[in-house]
Amino acid sequence: MTVNLVLVGDMHLGRRPTRVPRQSSLDPADLGPEVAWQRTVDLALEQKVAAVLLAGDVVERIEDRFRAFAALERGVARLVGAGIRVIAVVGNHDVEALPRLAARIGAVELLGMGEERWQSALISAGGTSVRVWGWSFRRREERNSPLADFPRRRARPGDEAVIGLLHADLDVRDSNYAPVNRGELVDAGLDAWVLGHVHRPHDLAGGAPIGYLGSVAGLDPGEPGPHGPWLLEVAGPHSLRFKHVPLAPLRYQTVTLDVSSLPDVAGADLADALASQLEREVVPAFRAAAADELERVDALALRVVLEGDTERGTELRAATRELIGQELSAEVTPTFITSFEDRSTAPVDLRRLAGDSSYPGLLARRLMALESGDEEGQRLIARARERLTDDLARHASWRQLPDELARPDDDEILRGRLVASGRRALQSLLAQNRGTADGGDA
Repeated sequence: MTVNLVLVGDMHLGRRPTRVPRQSSLDPADLGPEVAWQRTVDLALEQKVAAVLLAGDVVERIEDRFRAFAALERGVARLVGAGIRVIAVVGNHDVEALPRLAARIGAVELLGMGEERWQSALISAGGTSVRVWGWSFRRREERNSPLADFPRRRARPGDEAVIGLLHADLDVRDSNYAPVNRGELVDAGLDAWVLGHVHRPHDLAGGAPIGYLGSVAGLDPGEPGPHGPWLLEVAGPHSLRFKHVPLAPLRYQTVTLDVSSLPDVAGADLADALASQLEREVVPAFRAAAADELERVDALALRVVLEGDTERGTELRAATRELIGQELSAEVTPTFITSFEDRSTAPVDLRRLAGDSSYPGLLARRLMALESGDEEGQRLIARARERLTDDLARHASWRQLPDELARPDDDEILRGRLVASGRRALQSLLAQNRGTADGGDA
């Protein structure tokens, strides 16, 4: 027999998703965390799980507790009525609200709010048991690692699987939000650590079971990709199986549009051509590739990246302004555009330029390495990732950036950013050189 659980990352009940067009028929309230929570409760009931675990930031802020209370209470009542326990830890956002709501509802088991900072709950079903250790925020900022006083010696008192439930900042030095590092978590000797705080989920199903659950619903374009709870099947110690269940009603997504072969039109006709290419090629290709993740998606919000060589950058930027906030007409699922990012560049003969010993020549050689994906290109990507990691650790302001920008977890995404920024820098260098040659200021 197994113990089955539903694991829920940040919910932020009371918050509404952003960039939903005002002129649209879509209501942000129907696309936010309250709906995702209802669907999560449905999932727990369908799967007949033993417990639902909440990893903190259940509520956005203390002022939202009244609106959040109704949604949370309805869900908890349905779960408890079916014999499903609800176990939670407090995060930095709901340090005031969640204890109040838990006291009013009465059926939410909060871990880490007693005399000891670490508390555990034992969940058993059919002869199999799993112990959950949890720690909670008691103030909005917790600058010390929660692992400093983790009770390692009594963490596994019996023959049971053991997991940690924690709201924390993973591998970020000097964080104000319960900083922990992966080494600490590994040394604690648990079977898994499931974390709240960062909204982009880690691949718990395919890698080491230490990482972020991610938010149950995306709340802005900086939180793209699939969102939802996790199903965890526990067969015993060291025998855990994770499965992500995307069920957020709104999916933010970044797509790429190649502008190198757009028709030779201008103004409104150019905006129509961009929309047509999105409707006929880009969006259908994405929907086909991610079909399994889109079954529960009620609306799709697109951030469109323009790539390719073109001499019409200024015209393109003007045309894109007409499309922001507009719905695409050819989609059954409502699909709208939140923003454009222009990574297009004017055509440059990199091979010819790479033979030059100037700064543009050096940059051209590095761009060729990145675009070819050769060994030198891989080294450049690795160096860029090291620099990003170091800057994130040293500069608190960087940690406010969305994960998609500050922590690209895919080498292909990072390579694309390096190529785009490198080509823009090359254009600037060439323009400076032309100005110098013409007698202007360098």
